[in-house]
Amino acid sequence: QECDNLLAHLQEAGLRQNENYNNAPKNYRVTRKEKVGMWVVDINKSVVLQVQADIRTIPSKNFGARFSLRFPRIQRVRFDKRPSECTSTMEIE
Repeated sequence: QECDNLLAHLQEAGLRQNENYNNAPKNYRVTRKEKVGMWVVDINKSVVLQVQADIRTIPSKNFGARFSLRFPRIQRVRFDKRPSECTSTMEIE
C-alpha cells in the first residue's frame, strides 16, 4: 500500500519518463553525465525520502549536484514532511 501511495503522490507531482536532457525541468541541474530515468516536474508536490548513507559526502565534479551520498538506503517515505523541509546542501556543508 505504501508503494501505491508513493506512486500516486509522484504522479500528482508530474512524474514523467526521461525524454531527453533538453527537456529537463527548470529545477534540475544536469551535466549530461547522469543517467536519469524519471523527472519530477513539480518539486513542491514531490515526496520526501528518509535515507541512511555513509556520513561522508563526496564532492562531485561530474554531476549537477555538488555532493553525493555513499551507499544511500531508503529508510522510509516521509509523507508528513514537505520538500521545503528537507536538509539542504548548505546545511550539509
